Amino acid sequence: MDERRAPRHLPSRPYISVQIMNDLHPSSRLHPFGSRPTLNAKWTCLAFVSGLLLIGLVWFCLSRRVHLDSVIIDGHKIEFARHGSGSPAVIFLHGGLGGGAGLEVWRGWLTRVDATAFCYSRPGYGKSEPAKDERTPARIADELHTLLVRVGINPPYVLVGGSMGGLYARVFAMRYPRDIAGLVLIDGTHERQWLEGNRLDPVTFPMPSPDSPEWNQPDGVGLTATIKSGRLDVGGKLPDVPMAVITSLHHTTSKRPLSPADEEAWRNLQNEIFQSTTYGMHIVTAKSGHVVQETEAGMVLNAIRWVLGAAQAREISPAKASAP
Repeated sequence: MDERRAPRHLPSRPYISVQIMNDLHPSSRLHPFGSRPTLNAKWTCLAFVSGLLLIGLVWFCLSRRVHLDSVIIDGHKIEFARHGSGSPAVIFLHGGLGGGAGLEVWRGWLTRVDATAFCYSRPGYGKSEPAKDERTPARIADELHTLLVRVGINPPYVLVGGSMGGLYARVFAMRYPRDIAGLVLIDGTHERQWLEGNRLDPVTFPMPSPDSPEWNQPDGVGLTATIKSGRLDVGGKLPDVPMAVITSLHHTTSKRPLSPADEEAWRNLQNEIFQSTTYGMHIVTAKSGHVVQETEAGMVLNAIRWVLGAAQAREISPAKASAP
């Protein structure tokens, strides 16, 4: 008889034991495939697994935690949020003429990028205190630069700006070009958009007036000169860095949707910004309104990650990146 032959009476449902419990329960009935765990063993195993899941959940929550803080700049408190580590740092700039959520616009995005991520509320927005000086684009850019230095977030930076934040991102890049690794401009304000809009449709795009509630806001007064002249007047030009320009062609106002001529003028202004880079992409969408990141978050996130990846590749191979 061949002793190597398999046993004739195998159990119909093999049982795999939890070996960690064998020594604790020597009286457990033996089984051809190990020892059958007792009820206590099953509950202990379940508790062990539950503990691991709980630890994992706590670790996940802590890893997604966004650090909130504030600092005094020129006599007024500015709130900010930061998360993560890695270079280049991604700096989010909110939009808006007037009061608003400030950093809350971008706070939830800080955990979505694999780098140091930062956002803040400009004076007069969110919980940041109003500033006493005139809020010109150059002043706002210089203030952000001081803030980043103060909180220890070092360049290079990838700036992400929506609406008015896009204009401030460009001004910052023009004033501090050596600090910039990339730009993501999401339906960003253009300095000539009011002149173009007023020329095409004076009713929808009236020129700013001190009596208008829309312009009597934290940033409005400081923008008046820029809007009336159609110039930034900050010196310098945009650095040639990886750039993503995202343009909406589905705008509405309190009065009515913009006309095809208005939308075409807007697209041309956005394309003018895009022409300043030799390495970028211009995404045009008719699916979203002005706040594209709310309705097409995936597309915006992919654009941010693309610019961040391109900027990181240039950090690794600066000589190759600067080659013609």
